Amino acid sequence: MSCRNALGMSQSAAARAGRQTFRIAKRYGAEGAVGLVHWSRGRASNRAWNEEEKQKILERYSERYAGYGLRGLRGPTFTVEKLEGDGYGVYHETLRRWLMQAGLWQKRRRRKAHRGCRPLRGLDRTLWHP
Repeated sequence: MSCRNALGMSQSAAARAGRQTFRIAKRYGAEGAVGLVHWSRGRASNRAWNEEEKQKILERYSERYAGYGLRGLRGPTFTVEKLEGDGYGVYHETLRRWLMQAGLWQKRRRRKAHRGCRPLRGLDRTLWHP
């Protein structure tokens, strides 16, 4: 089976295709659609946090900093600053994602700023005054 037939390419596109395309077509011919799936799919990232360390940080949050999110005044960003003092260095978005997965934090959408009416200027309550 040629690369052009396997991928449904035109002859000119197959002529321009590099060796990557031929390698993919070869694997598709040997393994079928399963061969096109990336080999690392479903595996944990190499940059993922250790599960024990993650649990320590979440426990510390629950013990000392769970009240910092009241009324939307403080959130994961402020908590990260406090956790750095305790020796835990974690990015605020990472902490926010962990807290949402654990059910300790809820996403809150900010309201749009209210657009008030233009103030009235005249004595007769009109916008224009001569």
